[in-house]
Amino acid sequence: RREQRDHLTQSHSLAALAVAMETAAERQPLSDAIHPYASGEQPLTGVRKTLLPLLNVLMALLFPLKVLLLLVCIILSLLICQLVTAGLSPTTKLTGFRRNIFTFTHKVIGRSAMVIFGVWPGLITVHGKLDPEAPLTVFGPHVGMLDAFFWLQYCAPRPVLLETYAKLPLLGSIVQSCNGLAVPVPSSVPMQKKADAAPSAGNAPAAATADVKSAHAKASTGAIRAAILEHKRSFVTGDMPIMVLPEGITHNGLSMLKFFSGSFEGGSPVQPVVFSYPFKYFNSHSFLTDLPTHMLKMMWSPYTSLTVTILPIYRPSQEEKGDAALFAENVRRHMAAALNVPLSSYGAKELRAEWKAARATV
Repeated sequence: RREQRDHLTQSHSLAALAVAMETAAERQPLSDAIHPYASGEQPLTGVRKTLLPLLNVLMALLFPLKVLLLLVCIILSLLICQLVTAGLSPTTKLTGFRRNIFTFTHKVIGRSAMVIFGVWPGLITVHGKLDPEAPLTVFGPHVGMLDAFFWLQYCAPRPVLLETYAKLPLLGSIVQSCNGLAVPVPSSVPMQKKADAAPSAGNAPAAATADVKSAHAKASTGAIRAAILEHKRSFVTGDMPIMVLPEGITHNGLSMLKFFSGSFEGGSPVQPVVFSYPFKYFNSHSFLTDLPTHMLKMMWSPYTSLTVTILPIYRPSQEEKGDAALFAENVRRHMAAALNVPLSSYGAKELRAEWKAARATV
C-alpha cells in the first residue's frame, strides 16, 4: 500500500476537489488499479506533445461554432418537443405520427450533438439490438453526458426520473416526448414543518434539516422502486423498456462500480448494455468534476469514439429472483466481463462520502 500524501493542494475551486479525489487512489488501500475519479490519461510525449499547441489553436477556432451549433440543437429539440406534446395531458404517451416526428428529428439532433462533442461520423459502433421481451435495460459504466446523447439519438428506452423534475418548464415536454416514466414522490412539506418546529439550541436545526433530506431521499428511492416494479408487472412484450443506471453515479468508466439492487427486485429479466470510450491521452468524455468543465472538455476534444454493446437478455435463476443483491452483482460481473474491465470496490455511496471528505479538506 502506498503511504498517505502529506497534504492536498489548498484551493476553493471545484477543480481542486477533483485533484483531491484523484489522490484518493493513493491514500486508500484499494484493489482498484485506477481510482474511479482518476482521469486515467497518459502524458503526451514526442511529436504529440509538440503538436498540442497547434491542436489547441484549432479547437479554439472551432469552439464558437460548436457553441452556436449546440444552441441550435437545444432550441430545435425544445421546439419539436413542445410541438409533438401540444394538446396532450402530461401523462399521455407519445404514439403515432407524434412519436414518429420525435424519433426522426431526434435521431438527427442527438447525432449532431455528439458530433459537436467530437464523436464524428464513423466513430460510433453499435453491436446487438434491444430485445422486445426485456422490460428493463441496465447500462454502464455511466461516464457522462455523452451517454444521454447516445440514447437520445437512439430514441429508446424510456428514462426514469422523479415527477418533480418532469414538471419543470421545457424539461417536461422532453421527458414526455421520450415517454419517460415520471415517478411521483410523497410531499416532504409535513416533514419540513416538523424540522422548522425543532428546538433552535445547539445543532438541532442542522440535524433536523439533515433528517428531512434523508427522509425525502428514502421516500424518493422507495417511490422509484415501486414504479419500476409496477412497470415490470404490467410490461407486455413489445412495450418500450425503461432504462436504469445501476451504478448511480458518473466515473471514468475504467471499471464497473457496485450496483444498487433496487432495480433488480421482482425477478424480471434485464438487458445489459455496456459503453466503451477507448482513449489514451484525452479522457474528455468522463464527468469527474463540475458540469462546465465536463462540457468544455467534451467540446475541446478533437475526437471521441464510442462502442455500444447490447448484450443478450439476462434471465435470472430462481436464486437470483429471490435475492435482488445477488442478481445485481451477477449482472455487474457479466457486464464487466463483456467489457473486459475490473470490478471496482467502490460504489456511489463510497464515492460521495469521499467527495464530501475531500471538500472538507479544501
